[in-house]
Amino acid sequence: MSYLNAKRWENFLRANLPQLDKFYLKKTVHFADDYPTPMYLGERNEFSSTYWLEKRWIFKVENDFENLISSIKPYKKNWADLHLHCKDCQHAESLVGLILTQIQSKAEDKLRLFSFAMPKINNNMDEYLTKFIRENQLLDDFTVEQIKNDVYIKWTSF
Repeated sequence: MSYLNAKRWENFLRANLPQLDKFYLKKTVHFADDYPTPMYLGERNEFSSTYWLEKRWIFKVENDFENLISSIKPYKKNWADLHLHCKDCQHAESLVGLILTQIQSKAEDKLRLFSFAMPKINNNMDEYLTKFIRENQLLDDFTVEQIKNDVYIKWTSF
């Protein structure tokens, strides 16, 4: 099994361990200057699909200059995450705009995940916010995912 194939992992876990609550995986790959890294650069991270978000398992890749370290582990809330409750779409848009504008001005800000819940959410809120963020140039490399009444906005940098 390819250790970076999210769909294969998902199929395996659904079929064999559907009640699994915590999942940890760590794979270290040593590479030299002439060795092509096993990452799929430029492709969508399939470990951020609905399955992985619902399980709250996080995929992370780190580079320590000699090794590429890929890991999956349960989500652990830390000070760099933010979750709010919004009353309607206009409130959500205002909050997203305000928060992203404020943290853009702080280069050292560690916030990389913003989420909110709304009692009655539109089915296309993820598309709406993606368009809003792009039109207002609030983020460059980001994803917006909607799961029921929760919306998750993740990014790597501004």
